[in-house]
Amino acid sequence: MTRPALFSGQTDVSVPMPGLAEIPDGYADIRTRPAKSDRMEGLTGLRALAALWVVGFHYSFGAFAYLYPAGSLRVIRLGYLGVDLFFTLSGFVIWHVHAADFHQPTVPAFRRFIGLRLARLYPVYLFTMLLFVVIVVLGPALGDPSFNPRNYEPGQFLVDLFMLQSWGLTDHLNWNYPAWSVSAEMFCYILFPFLAFGLRKLNNGLVMSAAVALPLALAACYSTIFGHTMNVTLGGPVLLRAAAEFTEGCLLRRIVDVVPVRRIRWTVPILLMIVATEAMFVLQSRLADFMPVLVFPFVILAASSRANAIGRLASSKPFVLVGAASYSLYLMQAPVEKGARFLLAYVAHGTALECAAAVCGYIAILGISTALVHRYVENPSRRSLRQLVAA
Repeated sequence: MTRPALFSGQTDVSVPMPGLAEIPDGYADIRTRPAKSDRMEGLTGLRALAALWVVGFHYSFGAFAYLYPAGSLRVIRLGYLGVDLFFTLSGFVIWHVHAADFHQPTVPAFRRFIGLRLARLYPVYLFTMLLFVVIVVLGPALGDPSFNPRNYEPGQFLVDLFMLQSWGLTDHLNWNYPAWSVSAEMFCYILFPFLAFGLRKLNNGLVMSAAVALPLALAACYSTIFGHTMNVTLGGPVLLRAAAEFTEGCLLRRIVDVVPVRRIRWTVPILLMIVATEAMFVLQSRLADFMPVLVFPFVILAASSRANAIGRLASSKPFVLVGAASYSLYLMQAPVEKGARFLLAYVAHGTALECAAAVCGYIAILGISTALVHRYVENPSRRSLRQLVAA
């Protein structure tokens, strides 16, 4: 199997990571927090599944590259598509929580909305950026030659600090490279007040038509602008990718209000879609890599209800617990991969037992660091900043 271009010829690989969609456990408005029965906890579990999929993809080309699991398992090789699931899921939930705030896109409502979004995203974002500074400074000092200076330029640090790295201001991923998708997510948040105002004006027929037409338009972009890959991370293509999928999520949530889609037993139809996707790979269709993106909206609708097996699985306690911490997981995986490089020698050149122990060590370090950041950085800062914005 040929590796993606992003992974060739670099000593310090900048691997694209997905953006993290906001989910119901982090409702932005503490004054209107919905009842537990309306929180669609399956979406939290779905976020866990997507995050773990992406971690497997990135580590298969990073820390675990010598094992090369992506060469034998297609499900790992396609892990970059988790970002598309996240963007669509984000639109679904942001509409669920905030659409009513924008009957009119007023400046106070916009300011409050952006403040709440920053309260959700920025503390962990800033913490991991600073953590990466420490790792980059200490790495070469300890004799680690793997840090490519091009990926850690001081000027680019400022661009990343203001979440602008996906807006065409750089030609490569750098610093905490997963943060590119948070930058794209912020672009969608800035668009959302105007998007909400416009979509609320559409009648139900136009909403249904738009929900069908948008994935078809994205498929056309995939075949032309994107060069038959969804793995685009910088500039206009990624902003187009993020905005289209975010809008699709908003449309899905609008459809839920007028069509009883949650009563549908989605399990069998989705399994048939997955089989059809696999058939396209067997037939070597050029649209095969895009097919999962067409399945994601149905997976989100299924996970939003416990009336089907997918929703019940996604709502199970283990998935909900991991999903609640998945933003910290998402942003911590790159610092852990760089900071735990001392384990790489055992993965690459150790015995089978040493290799297995090193892989388990990576997973344990990532899990513990994620739990600590989620508990002591993400949750306290989010509560404090939300109260400040509400005041």
